[in-house]
Amino acid sequence: MNMIPARIIDIATEQKLSYITSDCAGDRFACLVLETPETNDKLRVGADIALIFKEAEVVITKNVSGHLSLRNRMAGTVRALLKGTVITKATVSYRTHTVISLISTAAAVEMRLNVGDEVTAWVKATDVAIRWKG
Repeated sequence: MNMIPARIIDIATEQKLSYITSDCAGDRFACLVLETPETNDKLRVGADIALIFKEAEVVITKNVSGHLSLRNRMAGTVRALLKGTVITKATVSYRTHTVISLISTAAAVEMRLNVGDEVTAWVKATDVAIRWKG
C-alpha cells in the first residue's frame, strides 16, 4: 500500500459525498470519500492525514502532454524495476517518498521503461483513501 502524508486544504460536499483537496509539499491531491464534516468530526480543513492507494491503482506515464482526468500527479524517477513475465513492479521516487506501481510487463516493455527514467505516477481521486493521523 502506498502512503503519502498530506494536509486537508479544502472540502466540498454534496449529500453524503466529500471531495477533499489536500497539500503534500506544494502538490495538490484529491480524493472522494463517503463522509462529510457533519458525519466525521476528523474531516476538517487543516487536518493532517495520510493518502493511501494500492500499487495496482498507480498509472505510470512518460512524456505525456495534454489533459487527463486523473487528479493526482506525482513526478518522479524510476529507482527500481522488477520485471516478471506478466507484471512489473516499478519503484518511483516522488519527493522524499516512494511510490510503487504494478503495471503489465507488456506496458513496461512498450514504454521502454528503465531505471533512471523521469516519469509521472497518477492516481484517480476515487482510488485514494484517507488514514487519519493521531
